[in-house]
Order: sequence, then structure tokens, then C-alpha cells
Amino acid sequence: MGLSSVASQEPANEATAHESSSNPPNPQLAPFEQRSKRIRVYKNGDVYHPGKKLVVSGRIYRNWEQFLHTLSSQVELLNGAVHKVFTVEGKPVRSLDELEENGNYVAAGRESFRRVPYPVLVGLAEQQLIQFKGEMSPEMASKAAALIAEQKRRVYGKPTAPVITPTLSKKKRDKEVPIFGPSTKAFRVVLFANDEPGYQGKVLVLNNRNCKYFDQLLKNVSDMMHLKNGSVQKLFDAETGQRIRMLQQLRDGQNIVCTGYEPFRRIQYNTFNPSDHEKKTTLSVRMAPFSFL
Repeated sequence: MGLSSVASQEPANEATAHESSSNPPNPQLAPFEQRSKRIRVYKNGDVYHPGKKLVVSGRIYRNWEQFLHTLSSQVELLNGAVHKVFTVEGKPVRSLDELEENGNYVAAGRESFRRVPYPVLVGLAEQQLIQFKGEMSPEMASKAAALIAEQKRRVYGKPTAPVITPTLSKKKRDKEVPIFGPSTKAFRVVLFANDEPGYQGKVLVLNNRNCKYFDQLLKNVSDMMHLKNGSVQKLFDAETGQRIRMLQQLRDGQNIVCTGYEPFRRIQYNTFNPSDHEKKTTLSVRMAPFSFL
């Protein structure tokens, strides 16, 4: 090979090297495209929700909005679509890159984060107690165990319950006598927050889809009410003060007070008939004057 041919190849090689150096591979896109993250997502403020397992990667979700859209159909919040995502400690998450492998997150609508003992937090606290119990004083270990027992009581209803989702067993659920069928007329009930005299009741429609058994009713009421003290644990008739323990105690037009673990407070609630309220609302809309402004 002559010197002229070698000289003619050198510029080409230099150009190729310059082109490759000026267009390096995107280091941010490739790792996210290639790796998948497994996460679990809980409903905001719902200590009964077991969490939805999801796999996240750049091949599945091209942007954050697409992820939120899919999450809305997977988690199914009572108040509508998912607009916000938090860690279980309450830190906002705003991008796919912030999601971590085996991370636990909370899906919310437009409301703020609800700081409740999600099942994963109770499990982690119990694991840490087992791991560091030997390094604690007996007094500190006793206090830590009491705190975990209280958290488990809030989540599962009793301190000895295992770390699983507290739903009724199939055997117990089969014993519940349903009050709704596919063609049964729905009930309209009014919900109030305990010990809040100025609270305007929220109307909830109960039917065969959302009121098949009592713990499902409690979960749906918790999703709707967002009590200050956490999830709804007990229901009371607002007029009689009687505790509602089974579906058969429900009736159409009933006014119901929702409480956590605190006792029921017998105060003057703003009770009303939801059917009459709906008629008045419909009539006011029909009779509203036209405005051309």
C-alpha cells in the first residue's frame, strides 16, 4: 500500500472518530429502557389495602403521565383518577426515575397525603425490632413492642393479627347475608364525621357492586370520608346512636356517623333525607334563571 493511500484513509478515520465522540450514547435513556423496577402501590389513607404490585420500565411507560393513567385503572381510587404519588413516608414522587426497585408508594387523587400505618410500615417496624432487640435496653424494647402492637391494632383490629390484609375469610364472608342483588334498588345514605357539628354530610349510594359485605363497606366509606384520625373503623346511626355491625342494619335514607377507634359522640348532626336533597338539587337546577353574561 502506497503512502498516498494511507494518507487518504487518515482523514476518514479522523472524521469517524470525531463523529462517534460528538454523538455519545445517551447514558440516561439506556439504563431506564433496559431495567425494570418492581414496586407496590397503596391507596391513600387506606390501611386495609394490600397494595398493588406493578412492574415499571421505559419499555412500558414512556412518561409520567402514562404511568399515572395506568395506575388509575390498577389502583381504582374511589375519588377518581390518580394525580399524585408519594412514598409511604409522605415524600412526593414526580418522575419515573424517582421510583426505586422494591419501593412502596401511595397513590392519591388531588387530596393531600394521609399519614396512616400502611401495612408495609408495620412489617418493617417489626423486622427492625427483631434485628436490633439485642442492642436495646429492656425498657426500650418493651416500648418498641408496645408501639408496634398499637400500630397492628390500628391496622388489623387486634395486636396478635399476622401481617396480612385484614379482609374477611371466605368462610366468614359466605355467612354474611347480602342485602343487595343485581336487580335490588340501591340505598342512599348520608355520612358524617364523628364529633364535627358543622360537617356537611356526604351522600353515598350503596348497591350490589360496592356493598357486598361489611368490610368492603368500611373500606369504601374510608376512601370517601378521609377522617382526621385515620380510616373508618365503626359506623353509628346518627339519630339513635346505635352501632351498625352488619349490613342488615342499613336502610335507605339512613344518616350514619363514621368513627375511628374513638367513641361515638352524640351531638346534633346536620341530618337530612338524601332522596329529598336530590330532588331539591334537581329542581333548583331546572328553575335556575338564564344568564347571558
